[in-house]
Amino acid sequence: GDVPLDDVAQALQATITANGRTIEPGALGAAAVATGGYPFMIQLVGYHTWRKASTNHLTTPAVEAGIQQARTRLGSLVHAAALRELSDVDRTFLLAMAQDQGSSRTADIARRIGKDAQYTNVYRARLIAAGIITPAGYGKVQFAIPYLREYLVEHAAHQSMASNDPPRLS
Repeated sequence: GDVPLDDVAQALQATITANGRTIEPGALGAAAVATGGYPFMIQLVGYHTWRKASTNHLTTPAVEAGIQQARTRLGSLVHAAALRELSDVDRTFLLAMAQDQGSSRTADIARRIGKDAQYTNVYRARLIAAGIITPAGYGKVQFAIPYLREYLVEHAAHQSMASNDPPRLS
């Protein structure tokens, strides 16, 4: 499960200071938030931030560069692999979800993909079982993996071409 962000910040701070380095408070907060509490992202942000620092004091620019590198690696290691295992309809469902900034209403997803609620609920259940999305209240879902929405938006044309469907993002 996800790690509370306060615990992420404490763990990052402890690791940094135990290794003779310091970090700007705002940079520490940004690093913790960027992980979304996702354990693998915690490792990626920590690793890439550490590598981007040019001194023993981790600055906001180093953390921002580390976060960007971590997001790129998360996309190639986690997002791409997870999407590869899904059906074309599963990916279309996710692209329809990616249009929303927060949680998505399954009724909106059904409308966007041109299917009825019963059809859409089959794919909703499959994606929940796969750990790609989670319920977010009655009739709503959200992405379970941090930055998956952003990855889908950035790669919508590729995802569409892979499934031979026109892009569904507006």
